[in-house]
Amino acid sequence: MWDKLHTLYGDISEDLKQNSWQDFYKFTISDGEPIATQIEKFETICKKLDDAGEKPSDSAVMSRLLDSLPTKFSAFRMAWESTSRSERRKENLIARIVREEKRLITVDEEESSLALKLKTLKQEKWGEKAIASNQTKTKKSK
Repeated sequence: MWDKLHTLYGDISEDLKQNSWQDFYKFTISDGEPIATQIEKFETICKKLDDAGEKPSDSAVMSRLLDSLPTKFSAFRMAWESTSRSERRKENLIARIVREEKRLITVDEEESSLALKLKTLKQEKWGEKAIASNQTKTKKSK
């Protein structure tokens, strides 16, 4: 009986390992969801692999995280490569990624605010020019 069950269901653990490794290598960080949440999902994938006896090395985890970052993190990647080897630890990487996301959000908000102010100023300027132009036309027609 045991042999029959093992024959039918024994490969499930191998399938789970395979699927977890696929999830590990397919993992990407996307915009629209907080990075901390996405990293938690990635850590869950790593935990599944660890539970299956296939724990990925910290080096593999860090490499996958860096490779999964959106292009707006390219300067961050370069900065990480400049970090001393003794500081290149998984915990440091995760903390720095989360901080960088917060910094980028602040920069984006400031740029959006500046763009809105600039647009408003342009509209006001064009509005003043239109009024002046209309006044000039009115004076000429009199």
